[in-house]
Amino acid sequence: MSDELTFPQLQGQCYLDTAGACIPSKELLDACHADLTSNLYGNPHSAGSKSSQASSDRIESLRNTVLGHFNVTNQTHAVVFTSSATHALQLIADAYGNTKAADSKTPPTLYQLSTNHTSVVGLRRSLQSKGWAYRSIKASEVESLHKAAEEVVLGPPGDSLFTMPALCSYSGTKQPLEWIQLAREGRLLTNAGGEGVRCKVLLDAASYVCNHSLDLSSVPADYTVLSFYKMFGYPTGVGALIVRLESAEALQPVYFGGGSIDAYSGDVDVVVSSSNVSKRLEHGTLPFTALCGVETAFKLYNSIGMQFLHQRSYTIARAAYTELYKLHHANGCKVVLFHMPCQGQSPELPATQGPILTFVLLRPDGSQVSPNEVQTLASLNEIHLRAGCLCNSGACHEYAKLDPTAFQALVAQGYRCGTSEDIDERGYAIGGVRVSFGIHNTLEDVARLVEFLHKHFVDPTPMMTAGTPTASPCTKVTITQLSVYPIKSCGAFHPSEWPIGPTGFQHDRSFMLINSAGRALTQKQQPLLATIKPIILDTMLCVRAAGCARLQVPLQASVDDPAAVIQSRVCADNVAAQDCGPEAAQWFEAVLGQPCRLVRLMKGSARDCRQPGATAQLSFANEAQYLAISQSSLNFVTQAAGEPIAGDVFRSNMLVSGSGLPAFDEDRWTQLKLPATQGLPSSVLSVVGRCARCRMICIDQTTGKAQAEPLETLSRIRRDKGRTYFGVLLSLSSAPKEGEMLRVGLELNLG
Repeated sequence: MSDELTFPQLQGQCYLDTAGACIPSKELLDACHADLTSNLYGNPHSAGSKSSQASSDRIESLRNTVLGHFNVTNQTHAVVFTSSATHALQLIADAYGNTKAADSKTPPTLYQLSTNHTSVVGLRRSLQSKGWAYRSIKASEVESLHKAAEEVVLGPPGDSLFTMPALCSYSGTKQPLEWIQLAREGRLLTNAGGEGVRCKVLLDAASYVCNHSLDLSSVPADYTVLSFYKMFGYPTGVGALIVRLESAEALQPVYFGGGSIDAYSGDVDVVVSSSNVSKRLEHGTLPFTALCGVETAFKLYNSIGMQFLHQRSYTIARAAYTELYKLHHANGCKVVLFHMPCQGQSPELPATQGPILTFVLLRPDGSQVSPNEVQTLASLNEIHLRAGCLCNSGACHEYAKLDPTAFQALVAQGYRCGTSEDIDERGYAIGGVRVSFGIHNTLEDVARLVEFLHKHFVDPTPMMTAGTPTASPCTKVTITQLSVYPIKSCGAFHPSEWPIGPTGFQHDRSFMLINSAGRALTQKQQPLLATIKPIILDTMLCVRAAGCARLQVPLQASVDDPAAVIQSRVCADNVAAQDCGPEAAQWFEAVLGQPCRLVRLMKGSARDCRQPGATAQLSFANEAQYLAISQSSLNFVTQAAGEPIAGDVFRSNMLVSGSGLPAFDEDRWTQLKLPATQGLPSSVLSVVGRCARCRMICIDQTTGKAQAEPLETLSRIRRDKGRTYFGVLLSLSSAPKEGEMLRVGLELNLG
């Protein structure tokens, strides 16, 4: 770490997501605070006041600072301030392609590298709506296209646009910046008629400029977009579009806002757009205090030396690559498969690589580990990294060898960005794990990352695959504990017997807490829910929490009040719930320290079971009516973890045991059959699926504090196709019989 910059907010943390956001130094935050508490800045549109002039002067000074940083001046370029790089792209989507060249016989084309960020790819929908053609190009195709363009006749000048990232936000690969000049000259791309296409070029520099110098005097991009928080970490919400003045006339926005026009009428369609490109594209009041912060950041970091700071990032990235490259399992197989063009075949970090490393982890048999699982475990170890497609589907799908037809099939099956199910049917990870480095990183961060990977993913304990349990002589199990959760994600109570209802145990998860957005509140967002202990007494829900008087809420509303009905969501389902009133809301807000409402399930609002083929109805439970775990499986996990594992973290409804019952025997069960009563047929609890586990099982159900176990151990021994399983989900296969109960000591026949 540079002696000149300190990062106290990183104490105990290992932050490896600079590509997501740079971390601001204490010195930068102090300097910004000193500036804003020593100077008065007013709205720059309030011309005439000293405070307004102070803001205007700082903004214009910053424009020159930005241009100087990229080695150009206001004689050749203009700076348009935006809220982000994405906002800059939205401006281009609105303003570009609104005029058609008089000599144009064919519509212009948007040429995009397939490895562009999502926000760049989003241009296509806007330009296609204006009649543009669209063509996606892989980086590997560009060289052959360049050779073809060198030998053809140039087409007429036009508005076709070529977009490319300076550095791929997914793989960290630097793209050849000489492509920009070639594209502008018509020597890079050809059209359907075989002519060389002279394009304007949009350069996405957001990922590049946080660790590289960019000289726009020799890299003649027409439009360059970036976000300043990627460079400095603070302030957020400020970006820029840098426009080459000779290409400025092509940007004619449809929308106009305050400050962007020279004159207009509110009565008739008279609008005089500003001839100043910055003014024409900056709608409304700029975030002037934030822009002051950007200038402060430039001054501070320039005083230390940008090149020095950039070099530090590369030093750490090279060290990380070397250490990851050396990781091998005991059988000699590699642990890390890099998602970069050379796929990590060289022991040295390639010169074309930025300080970003994206990879998937391999097991000893070569199968791929879920990136989401790696991220979850890393988070438990205070390691901040990113996993998934990283807002770059083109690069992600290329490294996953996922062709468009296969991807369309996945989408039809319900795949969406951000899903935790990131291993496809071939066993390939859809996405990767990205670690990215900045000026705050040290070699200690590299050592911590490698230690984490060694602990969890190098020669792990042999997996007990969830789909292939061992044969079992056990034909019966006995219920040893029942757990009922009246309030979703709060604590349980443990009766010796409890009646079966139409959606599971009577009153199980028949209440829940919702946040101000109407969504279910769970321990993932609010771990203190674990410390709230509800119980059912007669017709009342009674709730206890340390330091608070007991709350009592009727199980049923005394009257149906339409005004109390709230539309909420559980998982992806819409549910109608009834608000339990202000007294309950105030009680829970006092316990949790955040606004929330207690709601109860309304009659007739039960949801369908989310497991395929199941027909049961659910209360506010996530996936099924019941969850069962076995004592033998719990014992196995405790032994593998080397420390006691409390069974309550798994939040099951039933804990069962059996003589000679093997660990994870529940994986082969199809049903649990209750004893026949009074001559009636036995009721059956059908197994509707295995329970996929997340980081919520790491929350201590007594204290509400997060810990690493048992997810760390389960991820080693219970992984299957990218997910970690423990326990089975059950639903009653028919309507419950009147008075039917489950009780501790009851024997259930296995099927």
